[in-house]
Amino acid sequence: MGYFSKEKISISKFNLACILTLPCHQRKGYGKLIISLSYELSKIEEKVGSPEKPISDLGKVSYMSYWSTTLLKLLQSKPWASGSGGTDAISLEELSRLTCITTDDIIECMKALHILVWYRGRWLLSDTALQQCLREREEKRAELALKGEDPNAIFVAQCRPEKLHWNPFFVQTATNKSAARKP
Repeated sequence: MGYFSKEKISISKFNLACILTLPCHQRKGYGKLIISLSYELSKIEEKVGSPEKPISDLGKVSYMSYWSTTLLKLLQSKPWASGSGGTDAISLEELSRLTCITTDDIIECMKALHILVWYRGRWLLSDTALQQCLREREEKRAELALKGEDPNAIFVAQCRPEKLHWNPFFVQTATNKSAARKP
């Protein structure tokens, strides 16, 4: 159905080098599943990553779908997104740490969703815009359900991390190697 490749060591912090879904299997969620898998591998490695650039137009659409679903799900689950008037805040760096998505990709995605605004020299999450975005997504799901279509068809098929058994490739530095040889 498809494949992806990942560099063992990426100086540019790419978590996916190449992705392909065979044409007969496109638009079935396999590409998004592979993207999800690449980020689950990044979480195991504890490394923030991004797809290799330049990214194709089709790849960009799939990544934006994954990023927006992942970020909105995370933001919706926190007190600041529930409309409870909580005072908790989250930084782009914290979102990046939790998702392993680079801050640049988070900013790009949130700007595309119109939930991130530049205010007094820094990026701020607009709670009003976030709530509107979440409402629109739920309305779209409900609309699809009424038409008899699968409302989950437009959302990312997630990799199930509990089913993932993988050991990351770690490079020992020269000092670690020489220290390991000493009796």
